[in-house]
Amino acid sequence: MSQFVTFYGPGFTIDAPSDWLVASSPQYQAAFMGPDGQPIRPNLIIAINAVEPDVTVPKLASETRERQQSEYPAYEILNEQSNDDESAFIRKFRWINPDNERPVVQTQMYLIDNNMLYSLTGSRSDELNHSTVNDLDDTLNHMFGSFSVT
Repeated sequence: MSQFVTFYGPGFTIDAPSDWLVASSPQYQAAFMGPDGQPIRPNLIIAINAVEPDVTVPKLASETRERQQSEYPAYEILNEQSNDDESAFIRKFRWINPDNERPVVQTQMYLIDNNMLYSLTGSRSDELNHSTVNDLDDTLNHMFGSFSVT
């Protein structure tokens, strides 16, 4: 498993692997890129957007699932869970990227705090050996678990 350092972003903290590249863009407040040389470079991106007061995490999760089912070829939900007060939701799913016909496993987390939506998306290839899958899943799970709004 990777060594981690605490990354301080705009309104959040997250543990990031010390050997992953960190970047940002106008669309994403932070992007963490794992080692290259895999069918799909492992990554985790964070986007923060203001939302109206009537937007809820369960509603957002449902609408996102519907969109993903219609847009992502061979879409398959692997796991879903929400916290007790439904302010956060996480979904792990698999789909086939039509651009390169490669299977992708993604985990998405949605969290709303003070009318701000924090969307985290972690991605990895589904064409890896068991050991690499376990290592990447452990790394991404640690990152998701460490995310905190400040």
